[in-house]
Amino acid sequence: MTEFPKGVLLFGMQQEKKKSIMRLCRQLHIPVTVVPCGRYLQPLGVLAGVPMMQEKHIFYEGEVLPQEMMVLCGFSGDELDTFLDTYRQSRIAPVAYKAVLTVVNMSWTPLVLFEELQKEHAQMSDR
Repeated sequence: MTEFPKGVLLFGMQQEKKKSIMRLCRQLHIPVTVVPCGRYLQPLGVLAGVPMMQEKHIFYEGEVLPQEMMVLCGFSGDELDTFLDTYRQSRIAPVAYKAVLTVVNMSWTPLVLFEELQKEHAQMSDR
């Protein structure tokens, strides 16, 4: 099993929500990376600090994601439950597009992950 550095990646986050999430993570001793849109072509593993991942020498010049996205990295099942429970108890507005970093998606860019999450949301709303 691959272990990832623990942390939270934030994309396109509204300022007040970003501050609230950063405060929560500080209380839980979880590092936070606010990813600027110029890095949207980097693999998620690079953004999460996975040692074996290579940074690409490319800069994204497009728009910020149309919705907020959060990627949780290196959490055990219990840690993930604790984080999500504490997040809800803190009454921070939900982030619709959330994912956990995996060996499958660590090579994806944030743009690809966002597209996949949009497809999942569309499929779930069709039910």
